[in-house]
Amino acid sequence: MKILRPDYMESFKCIGSPCIDNCCIGWDVDIDKLTFEKYQEVKGDPLETLIKDFIHINAAEHDSSVNFAVVSLTANKRCPFLDLTKLCKIQSKYGEPYLSNVCAQYPRIYNRIDGKLEVSASISCPEIAKSVLFEPNGVQFGTEDFLNERDVMISYDVDTKLPAFKGTPAEKLQKIRWICLDIMQNATLKLEERFEIIGHFVFGLTQTRNKEEITNWMNRYRKQQVSTYEIDDLSSNMLKRSKQILDLLDPKSTIVSERFLHHYHESEKILKDKALNLKALKNQYYDPYFEDRHYIFENYFVNHMFKALFPFTEAEWIFDAYLLMLCRYHLMKRQLLGIAIANKGLTDALILDYFQVFSKAIEHHKSFMLDLTEWFGYLKINDMKSVKKFLL
Repeated sequence: MKILRPDYMESFKCIGSPCIDNCCIGWDVDIDKLTFEKYQEVKGDPLETLIKDFIHINAAEHDSSVNFAVVSLTANKRCPFLDLTKLCKIQSKYGEPYLSNVCAQYPRIYNRIDGKLEVSASISCPEIAKSVLFEPNGVQFGTEDFLNERDVMISYDVDTKLPAFKGTPAEKLQKIRWICLDIMQNATLKLEERFEIIGHFVFGLTQTRNKEEITNWMNRYRKQQVSTYEIDDLSSNMLKRSKQILDLLDPKSTIVSERFLHHYHESEKILKDKALNLKALKNQYYDPYFEDRHYIFENYFVNHMFKALFPFTEAEWIFDAYLLMLCRYHLMKRQLLGIAIANKGLTDALILDYFQVFSKAIEHHKSFMLDLTEWFGYLKINDMKSVKKFLL
């Protein structure tokens, strides 16, 4: 069986203890039913007490192959099965077959479209972030033989031939997502121009009424990718909107990552100082780093779009999925501007640290995406005219 994957998946390997972060700190740890039953058979072992004290059946279970049970974290938000070297005590003693499905699969993300399997990975993993962000040739894709010793969890399993999708953009999911990916990887355009073109394309899809109109709209964007967009990302309106997005995230109340909170406080301290000439400081400290590293943001969003089947999964309305992606961009640019000024420049290490903790905070946030879509409704951001007024 063949599987489609970004090229970085070929060389990915968890490095364990030396990792700058840990995937067992700060997150809920889900246990599938089969693994839970294995744990009940552990007897006469110090781990037996830990299992009884910290692993409980999940009353909010939605899939027994994912979250039949849950691990209660310690007071400092760590998995109680972590040892002093940040390795799993269960895996160390009993091997990988005793890891839950969630633990064994992270950071990999599997999707299946019309029976064809895909795999990518989350940038919340530092090793994935490093492989994705700093690839100057962009994210490339290929296929390989899929050999896996255990079943995988499928995030999105889509059959585009279902009657419910007939005559809707979802029927053309694969072609639409690859048009969006092609636009995002069009290096002849500025990134903001790519966002504008993708926005027009996705909104236009929401206005189509049948298969013929969808096909005609797709053909238009295959042939023509032109933007007249001019950006002022330091306008008072843009700073105001990005601050509102940040307030919806509410980092001080909802984010446990000390590294993310450090970036947050460092950045906001700078951006609140009205005595600073932000435009001059941006030219001095932010722009030089990205001048020949335009691919970093591109790679981040290409990876996001591929794993999320953009624009079909993050929101019920595909235009909201576009808005969510655009808000990510504005929030990241805002924070990186403050970080650049605070540190008198950007480095690869700062970029890696920020993108990784940002991904970890955003992708696993319990309410941020829902709060944002409600905010779009409140402001009536529902077409490209309103997007240009509020977000572009």
